[in-house]
Amino acid sequence: MPDKPSDLPKLLVVDDDDAFLSFLEELLSRSDYQVLTASNGKDGISMAMQEVPDLIILDVMMPDMSGGMAAHYLSENISTQAIPIIFLTSIISEEQEMMVDNQEGNYQFLAKPIKVDHLLSEVEKCLNTSETTD
Repeated sequence: MPDKPSDLPKLLVVDDDDAFLSFLEELLSRSDYQVLTASNGKDGISMAMQEVPDLIILDVMMPDMSGGMAAHYLSENISTQAIPIIFLTSIISEEQEMMVDNQEGNYQFLAKPIKVDHLLSEVEKCLNTSETTD
């Protein structure tokens, strides 16, 4: 019998590209995650504070508010500060991903265009890491 949606890890995906947002929502839902979406940083912050997801996948470059600014607001809120974040960005290459990973924080950076297997692996790694630190 499949898990109830409430038993599945809850992911919040924030990206201003509607087609990419839909793609990620479908991909992650099929991978047994409960997926919430927001199409801009402000809505993403609001959704994160309301739903307190297990992980946030956050686009860096958005018109209303950058992913970095959204992450800053979330880090200042007691209910959202420990949520791991995977930043998706086209401003770094795959080779640069390893150099910019924040070893001490809850942040990972993945280059766009993403590789599906790599994203799913990072999601699982972040969720497992956050479980061991809870």
